[in-house]
Amino acid sequence: MRKTVDFIELSFSLIRKKLVEYLTSLDKDTLYYSPESGIHSPIRLFLHVIQVEEFWLKSTLIGEKFEFGIAVDWKDTSVRLDIDEVLKYAKDVRRRFNDYLEGLSDEDLENSVSMHESGTKEPVSWVLYNILEHECMHAGQIRMIVALAGKELPTGPLLFEK
Repeated sequence: MRKTVDFIELSFSLIRKKLVEYLTSLDKDTLYYSPESGIHSPIRLFLHVIQVEEFWLKSTLIGEKFEFGIAVDWKDTSVRLDIDEVLKYAKDVRRRFNDYLEGLSDEDLENSVSMHESGTKEPVSWVLYNILEHECMHAGQIRMIVALAGKELPTGPLLFEK
């Protein structure tokens, strides 16, 4: 049975679709806008979302050696990222993430996985929830930064809007 996993897949798909729509609708100035030194721009926040998804997928869910597909020091806000490269990276990570989800049943959600450094164990559902919550949280931050730049994104619920 995959009712819950199907819902999880849909939720991940909807938030990512919305984020990509937002980012690809922005002009370059807004895409790279930072309200103050040390605050990430919308594109940097999106890259961070992808890197965290890749981290959890590789290091925790499938147990692979972890290396960033795009490695940028998160403290260095001066690096100018190419939106097409970030979108390609996001698509690749999400494809691998979806491949992982495709192999899950609802029962698998309760399987425990070892947390990378602490050695504690958490259910797969806990990890998936944290990845989704993280993306939704940063989607809200991206909306706020875009508003601080004087631009407007469409309104509406991020997760359940079609």
